[in-house]
Amino acid sequence: MKTSYYRALLLLFLIAMISLACLIPSQKEDQGSTPSNPPAADTSGDSSAAKKIVYEEGGFQFSPLPDWEITCAVGIIQMKAPDADMELGPAFLIMAGDNDEEMTTEEAFEKFKKESTGSEVGKAKKVKVGGFPALQAELTTQQSNKKIKAIVLTSMLTAKRQFTMMASAPAERWEDDIAPYFEEVRDSIQFITIVPDAGCPAGTAGVDFAPEPGSDDNLPESDSTTKDGLLRQWAVQARASSQYGDPDWAASQATGEPDVENCEDSVKAWASASPDTKDWIELTFATPVYPTEINVHMNYNPSQVVEIQIIDVQGKAYTVIETEPEEVSYCPDVYQISLELTKKILVDKVKIFIDQTVLNLGWNEIDAVELVGLPEGVTVPPPAKPQSGSSSGGSVNSPYQPDDLASGAYAYDVSGYENDSIKGSNVQYQSTENTYVVGLISGTERYIVSLFLPKTGLKKGVTPLIPYDQSLATKNPTAAIYINAFLYIADSGEIDIQSDPATGKLTGVFYFKAHSKDFSDRSVEVTGAIKDIPLK
Repeated sequence: MKTSYYRALLLLFLIAMISLACLIPSQKEDQGSTPSNPPAADTSGDSSAAKKIVYEEGGFQFSPLPDWEITCAVGIIQMKAPDADMELGPAFLIMAGDNDEEMTTEEAFEKFKKESTGSEVGKAKKVKVGGFPALQAELTTQQSNKKIKAIVLTSMLTAKRQFTMMASAPAERWEDDIAPYFEEVRDSIQFITIVPDAGCPAGTAGVDFAPEPGSDDNLPESDSTTKDGLLRQWAVQARASSQYGDPDWAASQATGEPDVENCEDSVKAWASASPDTKDWIELTFATPVYPTEINVHMNYNPSQVVEIQIIDVQGKAYTVIETEPEEVSYCPDVYQISLELTKKILVDKVKIFIDQTVLNLGWNEIDAVELVGLPEGVTVPPPAKPQSGSSSGGSVNSPYQPDDLASGAYAYDVSGYENDSIKGSNVQYQSTENTYVVGLISGTERYIVSLFLPKTGLKKGVTPLIPYDQSLATKNPTAAIYINAFLYIADSGEIDIQSDPATGKLTGVFYFKAHSKDFSDRSVEVTGAIKDIPLK
């Protein structure tokens, strides 16, 4: 949404609070509609394992409370208690949209607080939602001559895109109906790829609101251009061959978003019972997908991962990578593998094997695991055709040249949304059977440039870089860059290889344009050089 996001936010809270219930028909009243609340999953005590409400147009998903009714309108999700008052709640509102003006989370909260006339807003505290910093505060107001207690959380996901969650109830129902559940719902929030015009989530009632006369910006809209349909999700259940404790260091600590910020031994991560054993952990995900990527977040003594398996919905396991324990200089570490499957495998589990007997480092703790892929039934556009040439006429205009670098070194500039210059020699490999994947990691680990090059047919000269496409079985030649753990994928570019790669080393210059997969308003250009980087 544009400026209407704030207008809708304030209107909903200040005028009607949770009276959206009056405008959205209850599913029990909507003849012909299906029940709004899905059957509760067998969570074995883990509420995070409940079935997710996936709202692609809003770019988020969450675990609903059992038996609460879910409705949807104008880009807003409402979750209402079974016996809620139509005007007073208890109920939740969850929404995301775009503002015209840029602001920080602090500025967004202050703006809300300033314009919340007639309400007493408490002191904000810092929390996280879906891995993003957020501010959360309790407040009180009057509605229909009754005291209403509420809590509001807001986070600026980008300079303009804002996520907000509210919950309210009559004061006498607060402690029983909202206070015990707000953090549970908040912690289940996950941000996913935005799909414009996707409509309301399956299993929810949707009602269109007419705009005010003379207004053309009251309806929600999205600036997102991401249409690849990929779902990014964190594990909802976990089991392991052993665990150091329960709940501290238990397998369940590897579910959900990463929550260990530093390189440290943490009770919030999974650790095996002993520090010098071979162990495994198996993660279960809410939505089966055709996988394209796995990201293993390790917060202590990475990386002693020796094998990763994907497990399909029938329980059949497939090994996607086998390797040796490798001591790395950066920590926390994200062990990323890109999958190029030769057949469709619908996966809902990932199993990770570690070997702590080789390096004598001690416990290899795993904080979280992310599974990326296409849900069943999602289609993707046909692969982009490779470029036949480049606008530069076959010459990369790089500020760096291989002759200026030491053997095994690289240098590159990042410009656009981020601006920085990187020089180093720390190289990470995620190569597959058909593709060299060469990662050029900055000293602060804020940036990782990945070059995807074919293992066959690679030769000296200029090679165009095609757009990075998850739907392609082979993703080369192309490039990508991680900036602070957010992925930017190449739209175009080229690499000028200046020595014969048959020697087993890569020397040359490169350039590519890339856009963020997570934020539609972010793009960068990357230009650099490499000298004698081993191909392996």
